[in-house]
Amino acid sequence: MCYKNRLCALSFLFSAFVLCSWTALSATELTGEMRLKFCIINFENGEYQKTADSLETLAPALSEPDQQMEAYKYLAYSYGMLNRIEKSKAVFQLVLKKYPKMTIDTLEAPPNIAIIFRQVKLEKKIETLNSARPKTIVVIQKKNVAAPVILLSCSFLGAAGSAGLFYYANQQHQKYHAVDPQNPNRQSIMDRYFSRYQYASIGGIVSGGVAAVMLPLSIYYFAKKEPVKKGVSVSFVNGLPSVVYSF
Repeated sequence: MCYKNRLCALSFLFSAFVLCSWTALSATELTGEMRLKFCIINFENGEYQKTADSLETLAPALSEPDQQMEAYKYLAYSYGMLNRIEKSKAVFQLVLKKYPKMTIDTLEAPPNIAIIFRQVKLEKKIETLNSARPKTIVVIQKKNVAAPVILLSCSFLGAAGSAGLFYYANQQHQKYHAVDPQNPNRQSIMDRYFSRYQYASIGGIVSGGVAAVMLPLSIYYFAKKEPVKKGVSVSFVNGLPSVVYSF
């Protein structure tokens, strides 16, 4: 009887040792690819929170690029299914930064996850395009003011000349009517005043017309925005002066 008890005790201790050894071995082996597969199974069974909690720790610890990419992908999937959109986008952004060529299978991923992934890809493309362009804050471009200044000057000169000529014409017209009827040279004097009046009036009309045309033209050229010329210009990028080449 005592022998049997000892034998049972030894069998129990041996079984306990084997069980503990197998458990320790299983815990050691359940790393990397096997743990990732279990996480994917949990995701497919709808255990999204459990999958996310496991992959948060597992994904950074994986050394194989393919396994790590897959782990982060399913982590983003899990957050998307939990309706944690911003968290899902953040994980997709992280994995795309490390693995730009990563894609997802639209048949494998739920529609809402595919939408989140496409949005992240689009935002990344826009960010890349914006970073490739020079962010010019202030562009110094010399405006050609010579033409509008000349036109405006001609307009003022024409207006002044027109006023002076009309004033002179008015004086000659008054003198024309003021010629003494008893003057023996009355007709020649009147002809001279009339001729001066006539030429001064014509000159005043022409000068006034020139001024009337030049003034709006000068205003138009002053207000007109000149297109950016091809060549070199100075700009301030992020507060620092730089040279910008236009082609």
